[in-house]
Amino acid sequence: MLLAGGCAALVGTVGVHAVRQNNAARSAVDTFLTAVEHGDTATAQGLLCDQAQPDALQITLDSGIVQHRIVSVFVRRTSSFGSGGSTSESADVTVDVTLSSGIRHRDIVALEHQHGSWLLCGVTRSP
Repeated sequence: MLLAGGCAALVGTVGVHAVRQNNAARSAVDTFLTAVEHGDTATAQGLLCDQAQPDALQITLDSGIVQHRIVSVFVRRTSSFGSGGSTSESADVTVDVTLSSGIRHRDIVALEHQHGSWLLCGVTRSP
């Protein structure tokens, strides 16, 4: 019985971690896009990852995003093999955006968990 209870506690702990990471990744994208919509470049810049293209923020600002809606979040945790193996977390957040021109499209925002926070690394247009 103790073993079964221990497994249930482990599954519960893993589930809580996954929900928290899912919510944190969603929040990072929401904060970034809200900052872009309001022209808050300092907040938006602070949410870009180390690998983001130098002109990523300017390209995003120039696109004219006026509204967004997060559709889904998918978080991945990857561990390397061997002693001293590292663990990394990444996420894809699917978002519908509306541009100032009225055009709407769906993007997939790629995030990495870096420096204790979820940071945006790139965007791909969804087919």
